[in-house]
Amino acid sequence: MKKHKNIGKTAFLDYYQNHFPLKFDQIIQSFDDKNPPVFLFNPQFEDQIRFLWGKSGLSFNKIEWFPYAVYWPQQIPFGEPVPGYEEKLIYPMNISSLLPILALDPKP
Repeated sequence: MKKHKNIGKTAFLDYYQNHFPLKFDQIIQSFDDKNPPVFLFNPQFEDQIRFLWGKSGLSFNKIEWFPYAVYWPQQIPFGEPVPGYEEKLIYPMNISSLLPILALDPKP
């Protein structure tokens, strides 16, 4: 008799349960955590972004290990408009998406 192979969500959960039994609950919980994006920016626009955010009373907290990215400002609820976005001065992304940039080390 052929064994039925799990697919979709069941396969995903089975994989992580089997490979990480001690961390499984923590891994699954992490998917429910709301992690606001960070903003990548071109360094030539940093002063303009700082000005817009300062004028709006927003904190401009750069990511310590990535020179051209800032954390979502704590003063704005996630999902609300952020100054500089409509002007295309900032680009929202998940913080983990910065890692390939560091690894690839692209040059102009």
